[in-house]
Amino acid sequence: LLRRIEIRYRLINSFLLVSMLPLVIAGIVAYRESSNASQEKIRIFAGEVVKQVAQNMLQQIEKIESSSEELAMSERMQKALAAYYSKNPPERAAGHAEIIRLLLENYGSFEYVNQKYVLDRRHRIMDPQVFAQLGNGVARFAEEAPDMKGQPYWDVYSTAAGQKSVVMLRDILFKGNNRVAGTLFVGLRPLHFSRIFESVNLGYGSRMLVIDRRDGHVIVSANAANDDAPEPGLAAAIALSVAEGRDNFVSYLDAGNKKQLAAFAPVPRTGWMVVNITPLNALNTEVRSIRNKIIVIGVLCFILALVLSFIIARSISLPLKQLVGVMKATRTGNYLIRMDYEGKDEIALLSQRFNDMASKVHQHNERLEELVAERTRELEQANRQLEALSATDSLTGIANRRRFDEALGGELRRAVRSLNRRTIASRSASGETAQKIVS
Repeated sequence: LLRRIEIRYRLINSFLLVSMLPLVIAGIVAYRESSNASQEKIRIFAGEVVKQVAQNMLQQIEKIESSSEELAMSERMQKALAAYYSKNPPERAAGHAEIIRLLLENYGSFEYVNQKYVLDRRHRIMDPQVFAQLGNGVARFAEEAPDMKGQPYWDVYSTAAGQKSVVMLRDILFKGNNRVAGTLFVGLRPLHFSRIFESVNLGYGSRMLVIDRRDGHVIVSANAANDDAPEPGLAAAIALSVAEGRDNFVSYLDAGNKKQLAAFAPVPRTGWMVVNITPLNALNTEVRSIRNKIIVIGVLCFILALVLSFIIARSISLPLKQLVGVMKATRTGNYLIRMDYEGKDEIALLSQRFNDMASKVHQHNERLEELVAERTRELEQANRQLEALSATDSLTGIANRRRFDEALGGELRRAVRSLNRRTIASRSASGETAQKIVS
């Protein structure tokens, strides 16, 4: 099959194959290795980051829980609640005022606190100045909360106006009989928790979120607007990973059907997950940059290989083609044509040998022609000698009977020709005379 292809095309294709094949293989391997290395790097780094953020959130939660416990177990709160449930109206009003005062003293100076209420046993807000609609919403939120069994409960509460708060509910128990005296409701701005990781930036367009592991709803995000859409695909992927006991790194398809990589860590005492989401497409941007560089290098190498292969193929195929043309010209017997050559390669050596061979063949032909001419002259001379010997007597040197016969035949032919000319002339003269007489 290769012998059916011209040498120059074989050389060009071999150059291109040799130059491009390693580049293509190296490019594919480098792209895959770089992509896997990037994913492994983000898996390790993001995994450690979310764990650290989860611990920082836990510290903030513990700090709030500790302060709330101090408030709930304080003598002033215990006495205020006991007075609130008293049947004496003045005493009850005094207890109510004391509760409001305690809330203001403990949480009034914190800008990150949205709501601060104490609910009675029926989950009604003890502050009469609260709007009925807000009070009903808070009451429903407290009623729908699971049994806390004396432990704080964390969840997200949204008002009718769309204001979102991260809420801590805590039962307040009487220290004397351990009966429920009320519920402490503290609503915090999500921005308070987002500040924990707002300076954390892993690059690659990653996002840091705190989501509800049950349905994927965003509880806290790094932006102040906190308008991130729910991530149901993420919640399902995390649930499956936790159920199968795998590591804290999953991949999933978002609502736009784009692949995302997520590292997660649970926030203790809550049903939340700290999640760092990195788009795979953005992660591969650096890898694609390396791939593009490899492509550019490959194209440049391809062009260089094409030029080199053309030059080298021309340096081989052109002299060979000229040599073939010269060899075809010798079929007509022209051995004076010569092949021009320069250099010291095999083609130059072959051209030199061809020129030497053509010179020898030409010289041989000339010698043959000279020999043939000499033999022809000798043969002609021999023929003349034979002819002379056949027409003379060898003893006397006088023409013999054969020569006499040849001479006699020649004279007779000459006489016949002369007689024929005279007869024709006589007849011509007689015709002219007759013509005159008639005239």
